Amino acid sequence: MYNPTSSTLIIIFLFTILHSSSQQSYLTPITKDNSTNLYTLSLYLKTPLQLTNLHLDLGASLTWVDCTRRYKSSSYKHLLYNETLCIDLNTGIYGNCFKKPGPGCSIDSCEYFPENSVTCQTAIGQIMLDSLAVSTTDGRNPNGLRPIKDYVFSCGNTKLLRGLPNGVTGVAALGRFNYSLPFQLSKTSSSSPAIFAVCLPSSTAGTSGNGVAFFNTTGPYYFSPGIDASKLLIYTPLILNPSRGTVPIYWLPSSEYFIGVSAIKVNNKSVKLNETLLKINESGFGGTKISTSTPYTVVHTAVLKAVTEKFVAEAKSMNLTATENPGEAV
Repeated sequence: MYNPTSSTLIIIFLFTILHSSSQQSYLTPITKDNSTNLYTLSLYLKTPLQLTNLHLDLGASLTWVDCTRRYKSSSYKHLLYNETLCIDLNTGIYGNCFKKPGPGCSIDSCEYFPENSVTCQTAIGQIMLDSLAVSTTDGRNPNGLRPIKDYVFSCGNTKLLRGLPNGVTGVAALGRFNYSLPFQLSKTSSSSPAIFAVCLPSSTAGTSGNGVAFFNTTGPYYFSPGIDASKLLIYTPLILNPSRGTVPIYWLPSSEYFIGVSAIKVNNKSVKLNETLLKINESGFGGTKISTSTPYTVVHTAVLKAVTEKFVAEAKSMNLTATENPGEAV
C-alpha cells in the first residue's frame, strides 16, 4: 500500500474497453520538486536498465529524453522517415544528422518537436526506440519490473531541460496521443484500457508524501491504512480542444485535458462573469485545462477580477480581513 501524507488523486480514462484476464497494471513513483513545485515521474530506460527521472507532463504528446549528454544503451534504434511507425506518428518532418552517428543522430530519420511546456520552448529531435521497464502492481504493492521493448520517444537536448526540476533528463508524456506513455503501456496487454491515475504529492521529495501513478487499471488503488481510493472518486467528462496543440506549429488536435467548468462560486454564491471565457473558442483558446506544468492556478484577468471582488465582498460579510491577492492573471 502507498502512504502519501497529503495528495491529489486524478484518474483519466482515455477510452474505455472491456477488461481482460491478461491485463497488466503498472505503477511508477512520483515526487515533487522543492524548488519548482513540479512533479517527477521515475521509470527505467535503456540497456542495461537505468533509472530515469522525467518531468510529469499531463498534456505532452510524446515522451522525450536528452540524447545529447551521456545517453548510453545497447538497445536503442533510430526510426527511418519511411517506416510505418513514422507515418503513423504523423510528424510531417524528417532530416539528417551530419555529426558523429549515435543516439539522436542518424540519416533519413523520423523527427519530432519535443516540447518543454514549462518554458514554452521546443526543438527538433529524432525519434528513437529503446527498452523501457516499469513496476507491475496488484493495486496494493509494487511487484517486479516488466521490460517493454521498443518504447517510442523523441530525443531532446540539454538546453530544453531549462526550467525543469534538477535531475530530470526529459519529459514523461501522459497526454491524449496514441504514443504517449499511457497508450504505449496499454498496448503491452491484450484488451488493456488506456487508463491512468496519478496521485500527486503535496509535500516535496525526500518526505513520506511521495506520490504514484497507476496505468492500465481502474482500481483498486490502495493507500494506507487500507483505503481503496478508486471507491472515493468523483468523475467529470474530459473535453477535447480540436484546434490548438501545445506546439502551435503542429496541425494535430491538442493532447491536453480540459474539463467543462460552467460556473465559479464563492461561499456557495455564483460569480458574475463572461461565461464565454470558460469555453474553448474557435482558435483553441479558453476553457479549463488540467496541467502539471504550472504549479499554481492561472486565470484570465477578467475572471480573476470578478472572483476577487466576490471574495472580498463575502469576506467582509463574514467580518474577515482582506489581504493582498497573490494570484496571477493572464
